[in-house]
Amino acid sequence: MYKGVINFTRRVRDLDRTPEYWQSESYNERIKIIEAVVMDKTKYPPTKKLQSVREGIFKVPPRITIEDLLDLSKALCSWYKIECFQIAINRKDNTAHMLFDWIDRETGKSVYYNTSESLLLTVFVLRFLNLPKPEITRTWIRYYLLWDYNEKQNAFKMLLDYVKHTRPPEFIYRLTCELTTYGELLCKGLVK
Repeated sequence: MYKGVINFTRRVRDLDRTPEYWQSESYNERIKIIEAVVMDKTKYPPTKKLQSVREGIFKVPPRITIEDLLDLSKALCSWYKIECFQIAINRKDNTAHMLFDWIDRETGKSVYYNTSESLLLTVFVLRFLNLPKPEITRTWIRYYLLWDYNEKQNAFKMLLDYVKHTRPPEFIYRLTCELTTYGELLCKGLVK
């Protein structure tokens, strides 16, 4: 969701078919579903400004398969309410192309994420597919910590227990305790 890592842009047609391709329905079929949801929930037809379908594009290593991206699409639907209905992998430049329905089924409105949520979604994709961290993400430590905390709430306690048993010098142990405590409080939203 962040330029240079994952780009989401409006799309008004099907993805180009590649040897590695999957779809649950065509663009036109999905648009009909979206129009019905929007009419049902808002009582108005969708406007032209509504960005109901967006394409996510990001680099992938050769080991990533359509099945990996299908698992990612299920996780994104569960966590972020965006439904993927087409996937293509372009092996010429090793990019994944995923076509998403961005309409919230409960409100009939386009799903919107602020900058922090967008960065967390990007970290979600990087972590889920075990992709290398691009250089641009070096300052996103907060979002990586948040993702680790969401995955395993006792991660910070586990780290402290591990460090305690390695018997580091007192200064290193104290610094690790303070950093770990700060990280946990940051993830809980208690400090900035």
